[in-house]
Amino acid sequence: MSFNPQITDPASEDSNNNQQVVLDYVSALDKETEEEKAKENNKKPIAMLYDLFETFAFAACFVLLFFGFIARPAKVVGASMENTLAENDIVIVSKVLYEPEYGDIIVLQNRVADRSDPIIKRVIATEGQWVNIIFHADRTMSVYVANSEQELAKAEPLNESNYAVYKRDALVLSDLDYPIQVPDGYVFVLGDNRNHSLDSRSDAIGFVHYRNIVGRMLFRFLPYEKFGPVAMP
Repeated sequence: MSFNPQITDPASEDSNNNQQVVLDYVSALDKETEEEKAKENNKKPIAMLYDLFETFAFAACFVLLFFGFIARPAKVVGASMENTLAENDIVIVSKVLYEPEYGDIIVLQNRVADRSDPIIKRVIATEGQWVNIIFHADRTMSVYVANSEQELAKAEPLNESNYAVYKRDALVLSDLDYPIQVPDGYVFVLGDNRNHSLDSRSDAIGFVHYRNIVGRMLFRFLPYEKFGPVAMP
């Protein structure tokens, strides 16, 4: 009977142990990586929600600041600014560093009794200027503006073909005697739809003081298909 003892190689055994340690370490790393990925995946919806809330809060603050201190919306009421602006259009206006100029479309505080809607008109003349209006038999009119009464006598009528319209189904005359000078601190305004506009020609509106100007129109906001600037001289 023969006896063959098994001889264990210490070096081989150490190698096997080392390999097992490495495998256990790698397995632990994989498990830790999977746990970290799971935590990250759980955090993603919260992070996305936080980012969304942060963006919304920033946008809301910007809108409040913009419309509170820089600009504000105004709704067009009536047909006095056709065809430039239509009823129910929404425009954005601002009075920041504003000085009235010819051609500006402005929003005014409504001083007409029993009405609270804003008035939207176009600036035709500013303080110190002279205005003359000649009414024609075909229900149109010619508007003259100059810096002095002497210049007014030789002035050419304003070219208003880019914005003024005259619908022949009505006629608006004036309560004023022309020529007339715009007082300091005031503007003279007209609606683009000349025969359907209550404006500076009427005692109900008259010359408009700067303090009663809510702001100058920057652009049309609504409807979206008409978004942008409008006709100017």
